[in-house]
Amino acid sequence: MKFKDVFFFVVAASSILIVGFLFHVNNEQVIGTLTERFDQVFRVYATHRSTESTTRKPFVYLTETEQCLPPYLASSSHIGDPQACNCDVIVLSYRARCQENNQSHVSYLFDPNTLFASGRNVLFFAAMDRRPGYHYYIFLNDDTTLEYNKFAPKDMKKLSPFRTVETWLLDYEPVVGVLNYEHHGADYILNFRRQSCGINETTSLVLPTVFYDALFNAYHHKAIEHILPYPTQYEHGCVFCSNRKAMIAVEVKFGGQALLFAPVTGGNPLHRRDDREFVESGNLLSPSGKRPLQS
Repeated sequence: MKFKDVFFFVVAASSILIVGFLFHVNNEQVIGTLTERFDQVFRVYATHRSTESTTRKPFVYLTETEQCLPPYLASSSHIGDPQACNCDVIVLSYRARCQENNQSHVSYLFDPNTLFASGRNVLFFAAMDRRPGYHYYIFLNDDTTLEYNKFAPKDMKKLSPFRTVETWLLDYEPVVGVLNYEHHGADYILNFRRQSCGINETTSLVLPTVFYDALFNAYHHKAIEHILPYPTQYEHGCVFCSNRKAMIAVEVKFGGQALLFAPVTGGNPLHRRDDREFVESGNLLSPSGKRPLQS
């Protein structure tokens, strides 16, 4: 059976299981709104963070970029300020070494011989080698943006989207936490539930999903080694294939536990392909599958 057929079979089967699961737990409010208790949850975890060991941080952000962490991500409301983000950041540079790092929580690796999946694997192994470990290992693109959307309650917007997502991760502890996305997000899931099951409930801010973009994936520390490293055998020909295989692994091993946080939309405004996959002239793969380095 071809990989494409296997993938869509798994997605279809998982969708059926999830719909049944949602129908069963809806009345028990296992998957409910975060609106009424958001302030309480944040206060609890804010207290926890202020008293926890300084040798262990709950989050590590992992990203690949040409040289240095982009200014957008390096801002204080995102992941560039250790006083605002109780996190570490590991950046894999693949064009040139970054010489401008002045933040103690940000560290750089350099490897010009990686593509998208193999680059994420370099980050994965580097993060897993650190002790003590982290609660969540968060992969994101270097142009990933987080914005509130129509599902976000007013009180939730007191925090930056990054801090809100972090609070949600510590509250719900999904195997994989992902964000709303324009192509396969909360609206799609809610419409599917309404059309297929007659469920008209629209207040849930957390929804199970089986299909999501790689622009923001937060892996729980108890699950990540059962899912990653990313498969790399197809990365020379398909930039999307490695993430799709990771999604299948999540659903097969942890069915229904990839959760989407509806109030925050993840975007990638540059919406560029990983240009390490292609040669300079057009979309033909180079013999090595790598784009020549620029001087």
